[in-house]
Order: sequence, then structure tokens, then C-alpha cells
Amino acid sequence: MANRIPLIVNPTASQIQELPTNDTLDINNNIDVAGISTFASNIDANGNLDVDGTTDLDILNVAETATFSGKIQPSAGSGSGNGIRWADNPGGGTGDFASITYFSESGEDTKLKIATGNDASDDIELETAMGASVNISANTTSSNKTTGALVVTGGVGIGGALNVGGDITAFATSDENWKDNLSPITDALTRVGLMTGYTFTWNDKAGTPQWTHLVGKDDTGLIAQDVEKLGLPGITTVRGDGAMAIRYDRLAAILTEAVKELKKENDDLKTLIKNSSSFANLKSSL
Repeated sequence: MANRIPLIVNPTASQIQELPTNDTLDINNNIDVAGISTFASNIDANGNLDVDGTTDLDILNVAETATFSGKIQPSAGSGSGNGIRWADNPGGGTGDFASITYFSESGEDTKLKIATGNDASDDIELETAMGASVNISANTTSSNKTTGALVVTGGVGIGGALNVGGDITAFATSDENWKDNLSPITDALTRVGLMTGYTFTWNDKAGTPQWTHLVGKDDTGLIAQDVEKLGLPGITTVRGDGAMAIRYDRLAAILTEAVKELKKENDDLKTLIKNSSSFANLKSSL
């Protein structure tokens, strides 16, 4: 079949003419195409473009809103040409990217990956309105650091309170090989005497957003200002809101030394009793 040449009506010349090469054909009404149309150049659709069948596009640039009544189906795979990928380097430079990909790790074991690169400050942020939550609905149990509904490879920073419904298993690094300037805590009993254990009720000064759950709650604990007087490093801190806080786990060190001092006093007393010829001699020696 011979090539079909587009024809146009030239009202000025009152002629039907061929569309010149590299010229533009403007269609103000509908155009129905029953077969295959091949376009070697751009299609500029200022109105609606209704495609009922399949359209293969290498590059599609949409200047305004694109509305899809059906699903959007990106290609599966872990490469830079798969999934959803934003324009690289939005702030200039090189290597910055953001993507969502879906791919097979091994057989039917698949992964959905949300990624950014390539700098340490290229973050992923999940933001909700005040009071809303980001929920992970998986109920996978955790038996170690690599299992569970949420597995984090690096460290975790938490700006507010941490409320845990299950058990917490945690270890603090305390290797002797990592420590210099070891100095036993002295006068542990005297220092422990500076602290008082209390039962108390949290007042409305704890009413900053992350601590509102404490207001009116009865609790048990120490006073951070008293603990600070012990003069031990790393055992108290001042939070960003100005409130003092205690590292309760580090109290184990001074309590251990206090118990040892009590034991020594008790052992010395036993020795004194054993070596005393009579209770009177013991009494006079005290």
C-alpha cells in the first residue's frame, strides 16, 4: 500500500493540499483512529487525549495534572529504570536520587524498597498531622535484633517518650578494653545517703506535648537534682525542654560499691566480735 499523505483544506487558496513536511496539523474537533498511528515527532494535546487501548511511550512529560481511573503499573526490578524514580539532583550536584522499586530478592521472596542517595543528609521523612500516627500493621514477633515487624540496622533516635507493651532486651557496651582512666567509686555509702526514694504525682509542668501522658500519674523514683550531687559523670542530663533526667541504669555502679562498703563494715564487725574476749570489751571498742 502506498504511503498516505495528510491533506489539508486551504481556504485562502480554495484548495485541498498536502501537509508540508515539518508543518503542524491542528485538529480542533475529535479524531478517531481505528488502526495504528505512528508519530515520528511530538503530539501536543491541549485538550483531552482518550486512549482506550495500549499506548507505549518512551518518555511522557506532563506539565499539569494527570488523572488515572485505573492502576499505575511501573515495571518491577531493582535497576534505575524500574519502579518510580524522581528527577535526579534536584538541588544540583551529582548522584542524588529518590526511588521506589519492587523486585525479587530470591524466587518469590520480594522487596519493596524506598531509597534516597547519595549523601548522609539525604533523608526520608514520614510526616503526619498533630496527633496522627504512622502505623506498622505487621504482627511479626521478634526474638533477636534481626527479626520483627520493624528491623533497624543502624541506631534509633527518639525525641519523645518510648512506651513498650512487650519486653525490652538491651545490652550496654561495657568492655574493659574500651575504657581508660578506671577509678573505683569512693564514699559510695555517703553518696547514696544524698538520695531519697519518693512516691509522687507528676504535675502539669510535665505537660509539654511528649510528656502529657504523665500529668496526674502516680509514680516512684528519685530526684535528678539529688542524683546530680553525687558528682558522677554521665548519670544525669538536661533535656532540650530544660527538664533534668536520670540514667537509672548507671546507678547500679554506685549501689554496687555501697553494698561492698556495707559488707566490709559487716565483715569487720564480725571479726571484732570473734576476737573480743567479752561483750564488754566489744562495747568499749565501739
